[in-house]
Amino acid sequence: MKAILISEILEPEEQVKSALKEHDFDLIHYRSPLKAMDNLTEISPDALIINAIDFPRHWKVVTQHIRWDKGEDSVLLILLTDESFTEDDKEKADESGIQAVLKIENSVMDAFPAIQKVFDKYRGNSHKPAKKSKDQKDFSKRVQFAFVNPNNELIVTGLVKSISEDSLVFSPDFPEDIASLEEGNILKACGVQINAEEIITKCEVKTNSDILELAFLDLASSDKSLLASV
Repeated sequence: MKAILISEILEPEEQVKSALKEHDFDLIHYRSPLKAMDNLTEISPDALIINAIDFPRHWKVVTQHIRWDKGEDSVLLILLTDESFTEDDKEKADESGIQAVLKIENSVMDAFPAIQKVFDKYRGNSHKPAKKSKDQKDFSKRVQFAFVNPNNELIVTGLVKSISEDSLVFSPDFPEDIASLEEGNILKACGVQINAEEIITKCEVKTNSDILELAFLDLASSDKSLLASV
């Protein structure tokens, strides 16, 4: 099996590879989350470990990108964190289908005993964790949304709070990323992922108070039917 590690790791890489090899995982290490994302489809990993200390913004983008295509029974996701990881971050990690959030003290190697326990727990259970809230978990897995903020060119990710064939309510991972958006702004690069189907569309900002209310623009009838089915 294949495991991807995204980390600016300082430890000897052979030590890390050896730790994973005990669980029959061959390690592929990236120091750049963007390069890792470019190769996710080709590699099709069985497990992905992200050092969220090194990449406090990118882990949400990477994990959501994976969950758009791969369910919790296909890819095991593990985050490495420290004391800066907030309760709000933990909630978003859980809603994003991340199976384990592990705190490390000094180095990535510190986390490997805990990583091995996670592998033991999920390898025989199709990677599926116990669900805190079935309805909420199912919804977060079925619907994903992201867009490019035209004012700063940032890719904005987050959680869909509600959705209909006409509109969407969205909570961004980083509220500061949407601070420049005002009522009436048009978002031209929006993507909605529902199960395995994707809609590329435009949206108009209706309200922005750290939570965005957006109206869909120029949707095809088939897209409206898909949205109505959620």
